[in-house]
Amino acid sequence: MKKIPILLEDENGDDIEYDFPSKMEVCFQCKGYGTYFSSDVPCTICNGARVVSVIDTESLSEEDKMMYDIYIQEEEYEKEYEYEIKMERMMRR
Repeated sequence: MKKIPILLEDENGDDIEYDFPSKMEVCFQCKGYGTYFSSDVPCTICNGARVVSVIDTESLSEEDKMMYDIYIQEEEYEKEYEYEIKMERMMRR
């Protein structure tokens, strides 16, 4: 089974790399076309491959599930942080 490495942060703030099981899915950005607007501009996410590697949540072991929960929490925190930064920039205008 193929793995996808994800960088996580441990309780000490140190980066750790964890390998999750992966599967291929149609690219979410270009919807599987491999390009934008015209065939001259390749998708920046899949680089024209039309598919991307994603975490296979159906194949997670118990340890994987624990790490996946940490990954999701970090992703949510990052989105909240980016939103706060965006709002602060808008208020400065």
